[in-house]
Amino acid sequence: MRGRPIGEQIGGVSFLKVLAAVAGLLVSGALLLAFLAHNHAQSRAKGAFVTCKAHLTNLGTALEMYAKDHDGSYPGTLQELVPEVMPVLPQCIAPLDKSGHWVDTYSESYRMIPKEGDRPASFSFFCQGTHHEGFAPPRAC
Repeated sequence: MRGRPIGEQIGGVSFLKVLAAVAGLLVSGALLLAFLAHNHAQSRAKGAFVTCKAHLTNLGTALEMYAKDHDGSYPGTLQELVPEVMPVLPQCIAPLDKSGHWVDTYSESYRMIPKEGDRPASFSFFCQGTHHEGFAPPRAC
């Protein structure tokens, strides 16, 4: 039995045409998967960014509540908000420590500036997480 030449038609369609169609479908599928994976990663990053902004807002509100109850003074550390004002400190959802737990990326950046003369007490803090890439970093409160 002799084999057929590669370009010879089998039932009206040549082997090369079938091979080209299959290759085209594989390339299209690979491009679609790459596109979907990129969009999924970008959506996760945006969700983490939005969550982080909400944590910053909640911490700012908790600090103001603390100051209202303590004659305009802010706590020396964010941990002093627990449990009086907040049940727990919020933690970033993206970075995990070696044991798989979320990490507090706010406390290290917290600075309390005490009242001085006519200037009221103030504070600043920001997220030190690295999962905001592709988005503007959250502003300090």
